[in-house]
Formats: sequence, C-alpha cells, structure tokens
Amino acid sequence: MFKKSKKMGKSNFSQILRFAGCFATSHCYFLITMAIEKLYYTISEVAELLRLNQSVLRYWESEFSHIQPRKTKKGDRLYTQKDIDELRMIFYLLKEKGYTIEGAKRHLREVKLPNTSFQIVQSLTKIKLQLEQLKNNL
Repeated sequence: MFKKSKKMGKSNFSQILRFAGCFATSHCYFLITMAIEKLYYTISEVAELLRLNQSVLRYWESEFSHIQPRKTKKGDRLYTQKDIDELRMIFYLLKEKGYTIEGAKRHLREVKLPNTSFQIVQSLTKIKLQLEQLKNNL
C-alpha cells in the first residue's frame, strides 16, 4: 500500500495524503489525525501536516513558550498530539484570523480555555471532508 521512506519503518506522509485523497485540500491534516495515531511526530511530519516550513515551527517554538517538544539525545524534536493541537491553534490565529504574533500571544494568555470557534471550525471541516468522501463514493 505505502512505499517505505528513506527512514526504516516509517510511512511517507505525502503517500498517506495521496491515499486519503488529499491532493490540494488545505485541511487534509484532519483526515491524517483521524487515520494515524502516534505518540510522537518528527518536525518534518508536523511541518508537512500543517503545510509549513520546519523553520516556521522552530520560530514559533521560540516565540510561544508553551510549545516545547521533547528532544532526543541527537537533538531531534518530537511533537506530541497536544503540541500539534497548540500549533494548529497558533496557525488558526495567525493565518486564518490574521493576528500578529504579539496579538496571538496576548489572545492565548487571555483565553485559558480552548477556543470554541476553533474547535467548531475543526469539527465542521472534519464533517465536510467526510461528506465529500461519501459523495465521491456514490
């Protein structure tokens, strides 16, 4: 089904995207989240998942103190699902809502509870993708 990537035992994320039918959809990461459950994700997997450069993730890590991925002895970053959810929230605030970095920091400090509008958008996007899949299967 999937070809092995250069790293032994890991599936290539782009192959998973193609398998899930996410060629040009900007919200395919919701499908991947539903399909794959891992404890830790590498920075390259997270970058591909969020469609960002790895340097952007490293920059956000330096700007937002609550994003602290684990690091291996070699220094590789390992992100948990919680880290990815926080990165999605930051992505949503910066890219979709148009916040500046300082504005996003202020918003995250003021709002201790999870952003319900973000959760609603996430849920609706999941439903939309599932409905599109059902429509394509008919």
